[in-house]
Amino acid sequence: MKILALDFDGVIVDSVLDSLFVGHNTYLRLYGREVKKNFGGELFTFENWEKIKRNYQKEIKYYRTLRPYIRGATDYGLIQKLMEEKKVIESQEEFDNYRNSTDFDFEDYEKEFYKERERLRERLRERLQNID
Repeated sequence: MKILALDFDGVIVDSVLDSLFVGHNTYLRLYGREVKKNFGGELFTFENWEKIKRNYQKEIKYYRTLRPYIRGATDYGLIQKLMEEKKVIESQEEFDNYRNSTDFDFEDYEKEFYKERERLRERLRERLQNID
């Protein structure tokens, strides 16, 4: 038996918006919507997602420029922090230097990131089961 394995991360399916959705919500849940004002401090939901994409095109474009620098789940939180600080990063070296010098709770972010991703998957399953 032969098996063909494909990497879908950006090859066939653009996962940038998925990572933004989960990463942003994780950041807000950890640090508070009243303090963190990325995307108006609003949690992303399936109900408001299209509106978010329309209203925050500039922010999403900036997110896309930072996305190639990530190495793991914790870096999605760093991108949120960079966006909040309106900090410009133009290379992997700059991103890595920022990562090594910033005050950020990588462990808590990573745990919450995977919880948020699972919570959203469950929400999506529920929505799909309710489609007639």
